[in-house]
Amino acid sequence: ISLLLFSSVISVLLAVNSGPAFWGTLERGEGLITLLSYLILFFIAQSVFNQKNWIDFFKAVTAIGLWIALYGVLQHFGLKSIPFAPLIGPGARPESYIGNAAFLSAYLMLVIASALMVFRAASLEEKTKKEEPGGKDSFWKFLSILTIVISILSIFLTSTRGAILGLFTGTIGLLLFY
Repeated sequence: ISLLLFSSVISVLLAVNSGPAFWGTLERGEGLITLLSYLILFFIAQSVFNQKNWIDFFKAVTAIGLWIALYGVLQHFGLKSIPFAPLIGPGARPESYIGNAAFLSAYLMLVIASALMVFRAASLEEKTKKEEPGGKDSFWKFLSILTIVISILSIFLTSTRGAILGLFTGTIGLLLFY
């Protein structure tokens, strides 16, 4: 992260047009000020939240992500009876509530990462408490697996090649790591 920040500062100093390099653009917002804001947000979050807060946050991301991924799958198959849901034509790439298939697939990659963290936390909690099958931690393990499966299906239905390639290389990387 320090190297990324350092290279961003060098990029701003050497940029042909330093305004967009510092502030970012409306479409992407990737300026140095955005990276510095993320760094400040990171330090604030680290000082305010403890491990249980983070697990609760990832549980919320997993549950919401499950609905968004499920709606993307239902949208692909032409379901149009969900209230307040955007409609797309038949054969179109699912967008769910995000409004863009590529953004949906990128979001679902983060949902998969959150679901993996929830699964790991539930597994560790189950081991330490010696919980009986069917307990609270088993529910979160099941929900995280379901979220991962439906998110992967939704990523493939969006037909976003970059996300599919990222999913494949990320899986290979995790397998090599473990």
